[in-house]
Amino acid sequence: MKSTLKKSRIWMVISGVCGLSLFLIANPFVLEYFGVVYSPAIVQSGLFAGLLQICVNTFVFITWTNGFIKERGFRKIIPVFGVVIPFIMAAITLCRVIVPAVFN
Repeated sequence: MKSTLKKSRIWMVISGVCGLSLFLIANPFVLEYFGVVYSPAIVQSGLFAGLLQICVNTFVFITWTNGFIKERGFRKIIPVFGVVIPFIMAAITLCRVIVPAVFN
């Protein structure tokens, strides 16, 4: 039981880092808000990164749901965020990146 929980936590961290990094690449306005200087290549790869981020968010949702099922007690609160946040990030990416690129 402990080893599967540990593996599940490792996959949760890996998927969370991948999802967040693709979100930041796909949405350069977030980086701009924090004052980070980014290259024009990041802006040009926004649509591809946005589509890739939507795919990775399904992986994030599945791994964090698995982690939620395996956790016990009060520790179930942390995986709840990993289940909800990919939907929010996907909605932001759809509204700010993908829909404007498709309709322009």
